[in-house]
Formats: sequence, C-alpha cells, structure tokens
Amino acid sequence: MRLQLLTLLLLLFSSISNAYVVEAAYEAGSIKIEYYEATEEGRVFVDHCDNCKQKIYKFTTPPKINVKDKEVNLKQYIKTQTGRIAGTIVIDVRTKSIIRINF
Repeated sequence: MRLQLLTLLLLLFSSISNAYVVEAAYEAGSIKIEYYEATEEGRVFVDHCDNCKQKIYKFTTPPKINVKDKEVNLKQYIKTQTGRIAGTIVIDVRTKSIIRINF
C-alpha cells in the first residue's frame, strides 16, 4: 500500500514539474482593437499595462470578446467600440497572439 501511494505521488509530482504555461492574462488600462475583415486579421493596442511584453498584439483568428461575462461577436464589438477601454487580454504565450479579451 505504501509503495503504491509513493509511486502515485512520484507520478503526480513529475507530471506537475513538466507542466508549462500556454496562456497569460494581462490587465491593461486601455485597449483598442483594429480588425481587417478582408484578411480576418487584426491588431490589439494596449496601454497602461505593466506586465505586457508588447504594445501591439496581432491575431489571425478573431479572438473571443467578453463584455460583462457575455460573449460578443468581434464585428459587432468593433462597430460599437467608442475608443479605448480598460480590460484584460489573454494571449497564447508561444505565438504571442490574442486569444480572448475581457471587458
């Protein structure tokens, strides 16, 4: 019994040590989105973000947009966007692409 428990714990700790981060979330004081419908690509401009590695993040797949915990279509959000607004960006750590934006 002890040997089985010890083996289980060793497997658990070894799998945890091999884990890596795939997404990172950063809070930004202001976010502006540009979207190019012809190519379905865009850019996200961030300001007042102490932890952000870049001022401009790109996306090739439209990110999910959440406004007050409700998912909003990107095209719809762009039409109603009234300038820069505070929010959280979620990026793919490997590609540095935007996955999701929460307002």
